[in-house]
Amino acid sequence: MIQTEAALKDVVQRAIAAPRVALDTEFFWERTFYPILGVVQIGFSERECYLIDAIALPELPHFGELLAHAGTEKLLHDAQQDLAILSRITGKTPCSVFDSRRAAGFAGLPSTTSLAALLRDVMTVEIPKTETRSNWLRRPLTKNQIAYALNDVRFLPGLHDALLSRVDELGNRGYLRQEMRQLNSPDFYREFTPVEVFGRMKTGRLRGQHLVVLLELVRWREATARTRDIPRAHVLRDTDLQRLASHAPRSIGELSQMQDIPRGTARRYGTEILAALEAGQEAAALPKGLKPRSRRLPPSLQNKVDERIRDMKKAATEAGIDPALVASKAAMIELIAAEHATPKGDHALMHGWRKHFVT
Repeated sequence: MIQTEAALKDVVQRAIAAPRVALDTEFFWERTFYPILGVVQIGFSERECYLIDAIALPELPHFGELLAHAGTEKLLHDAQQDLAILSRITGKTPCSVFDSRRAAGFAGLPSTTSLAALLRDVMTVEIPKTETRSNWLRRPLTKNQIAYALNDVRFLPGLHDALLSRVDELGNRGYLRQEMRQLNSPDFYREFTPVEVFGRMKTGRLRGQHLVVLLELVRWREATARTRDIPRAHVLRDTDLQRLASHAPRSIGELSQMQDIPRGTARRYGTEILAALEAGQEAAALPKGLKPRSRRLPPSLQNKVDERIRDMKKAATEAGIDPALVASKAAMIELIAAEHATPKGDHALMHGWRKHFVT
């Protein structure tokens, strides 16, 4: 296992000189706002793989050079979370990424397939997944942990070649190239802002000023969770914030008497919650253009949504592309709603390769 800066620098320099390397991470994420990285795997071939001890080298010196190096293709499976962690630690934006999970969706395979299932189906390789919930912060690692971690990168170069062969047989290389190019964007790895967290929430029956209050509660929870380095739900759950926005207690006493709010909330956060509630009640409206996520459409548009989804699935399936990779039902609803609002309604689905399958 690589545990010194000099050894890590040597491996990074070798990787930068290579046309491609396989990457993966193992982390622990139960009690903190951000995942705690335990191990980084890097593989040059089936026989040459290394483990980087992220406990001994928490800042991963030099590793950001590899992430940002356009000349080395980085092979991962389900890349976003791994690369978001690595990008946050190193401060570098990944580029030249190949995600085998997404690539499978252009190769006539499901785009949600696990690495173990994909290796079995494409390469007839079986890897055990017995250490999925292992403690990657404990040292020394066990033999089973080491084998498990190495297997996650060992076969990625071969899988990359096998998937590209299938993609080319279907004529989908151009679509795949566009999809992978999106993984070079810094936006793909950045944290959600409080406003974006609010925009992704289900807001139930809240309307008007209650939504403004909810936004202020979300802002408070984001700041609190980050400052204390605890998961959002360990502060308060989304449903708790909705109840607070709806009932708007005016005192610590009223807050402590709310039956559906976790015990101790008033004692731990009472003053801060009341301040957020007051700020929300004093705010005029939601920021311009911000609307809570909604899956509801007028009945007159529902048939249009169903028809467009059927057409999209048919076209994608005929092309050997997983329809789930093209668009979710929620995204199609948003697209139809945007088109209904204005003839030139814009939506992310109307840009890039997906446009071919949703119009």
